[in-house]
Amino acid sequence: MVKTKFIIPVLLALLSCLACKTSGDEEKILNVYMRKPVNGLDIINISQFYEARVAIQIYEGLYEYDYLKEPYEVTPLIAKETPSISSDGLTYIIKIKKGIRFSDDPCFTETDGKGRLLDADDFIFSIKYHSSLKGYTYYHYSLKPHDFIEGLKEFREKSLSSAPDYSMPVKGLVKLDRHTVKIILKEPCPFFTEILSSPNTYIIPKEAVMFYGEKLKFHPVGTGPFMLSSWGDRGGKGKQVTLVKNPYYATSTYPDDESPYTGKKMPFVDKVVLHFIESSEGRLRAFEKAEVDIYSPDDDFFYDSFPEKGTLSRELQKAGTNVILRPQSQFRGLFFNMRNSLFKSNPDLRKAISHAFDTIKHINIVYYGKVLPANWILPPIIFGYDKSFVNKNIRYDRKEAAELLEKSGFPGGEGLPVIELLLSDNTVIDRSVIDNTKIKSLSTFFTESMDEAGIKIKTVFYNNYQDVIKKISGDYGSPQIFFRARYSFYSTPEDILRIFYSNSDLNHSGYSNKEYDDLFDTVKKMPNNGEKMALLNKMRKIITDDSLFIPVGFPFMYRLHHAYVLNYKPHQMAFDRYKYIDIDAKIKRKVLETIRE
Repeated sequence: MVKTKFIIPVLLALLSCLACKTSGDEEKILNVYMRKPVNGLDIINISQFYEARVAIQIYEGLYEYDYLKEPYEVTPLIAKETPSISSDGLTYIIKIKKGIRFSDDPCFTETDGKGRLLDADDFIFSIKYHSSLKGYTYYHYSLKPHDFIEGLKEFREKSLSSAPDYSMPVKGLVKLDRHTVKIILKEPCPFFTEILSSPNTYIIPKEAVMFYGEKLKFHPVGTGPFMLSSWGDRGGKGKQVTLVKNPYYATSTYPDDESPYTGKKMPFVDKVVLHFIESSEGRLRAFEKAEVDIYSPDDDFFYDSFPEKGTLSRELQKAGTNVILRPQSQFRGLFFNMRNSLFKSNPDLRKAISHAFDTIKHINIVYYGKVLPANWILPPIIFGYDKSFVNKNIRYDRKEAAELLEKSGFPGGEGLPVIELLLSDNTVIDRSVIDNTKIKSLSTFFTESMDEAGIKIKTVFYNNYQDVIKKISGDYGSPQIFFRARYSFYSTPEDILRIFYSNSDLNHSGYSNKEYDDLFDTVKKMPNNGEKMALLNKMRKIITDDSLFIPVGFPFMYRLHHAYVLNYKPHQMAFDRYKYIDIDAKIKRKVLETIRE
């Protein structure tokens, strides 16, 4: 019965959209692919990348990243304007736009399924709902509201031990009137509006949570530009997900870029269809035939798209394919486990291993050169990145590696026990999509490199990164080295720098340094400026002098899209926002004609 009720509002919305079209209009459909099926869309229980990508088209928060600006800036979404902040940085007054409606859904029983207007109570409920989460999700290691808002951590702790009581007052969440909220922080946080742009704060109606219970993941209800129309039962649930335009969407318009789109109502496409395509060859062929509109080349078919030194293939050039190349806000590296006695008190051994690893050769062989070499952990688009910095402790130098190995007490590797390298044989690590073959190639390259230096490596694979964390933390033993990829959820450096902070759930290596911790506690309260940059450089020196990890690099984003896909600008912090994209039907017909020739 719930299934029937759910479909009716979507059908009514579709009819409404069709009624707005003129007889000459063509339905605009954006086709994209997924590497994994979607299993659910409850915003607090997202388990993988593609679920997150779909969910952000349906749900919204108070703020979002500006689609066009770089360096990245946060701009109001459901919020009417930027917050009013007290002089001590602890109190935020935020006004909410009037007239924002939830999409129609059977959960709104008092209005016969018609979506109601959003107000301040919805924001407060949603923050509590996010904070009541139990277990691991896709956003588990991002900064969360309960890390900052006064009294919210206490609400969370009580919710974890019993059923959440959403009527429980939280000191830091106050409704001033129907469209105004006051947020009180435990300490100043200059990037708090970025926290409020995260899916960890997206707004969901209480009616949906109560009506659907555990089935909420199949019935997402939000204020966003799209609504879920179908799970695509063909070939299996979640393998072809269809989103349709929300006819009542009024939260935002296209930003000002002096183009004809400036100020126009969004979304521009009528439908988004996400197709599960499991094989890398299948994804490429689907793009070549324009069955999907956007494509990220897989490593094993990279040279099909770029056969000559990064030059697009003739076939794709002829079809007018556009290329987007930019560094990602992601870091990859090999970390030493500082809980392990072998490395904890032997920096010379850590440095010896670092000098024995040829990062540039590794990037060229394993990543086909699609990774920017790293000297430090902050990616190029994050504040604090310094392209002039050179980390001398990771320079490939076999002679220096040998000298350091002898200094460490293991000349030529004599007496050194076999070192365990721990890898996750999984495509998603800390929000990062990584090909399994790359992980295995890393194992081979690292093992062979260390063997040449007299260092023996044993690689252990685990099915997912959570098992890796458990083993690192001592639940299953204590390996010496592990690989990790970290994608920053925010444009501020604190999110990544937590990796070395003692009191952080991201500090999987077990490193502890009081000077670093004190600096971190200082910079997290500072705006991004020259004074903060100087302190960030001090933090960098502490970590690189200690040789805690071997930086591998920052992956480049390669995206191809057909000429008929307009306004496509992939965003590092906000994934792909389909509301901005338009499809030019006339150009698409020409592209299809070219492909068929």
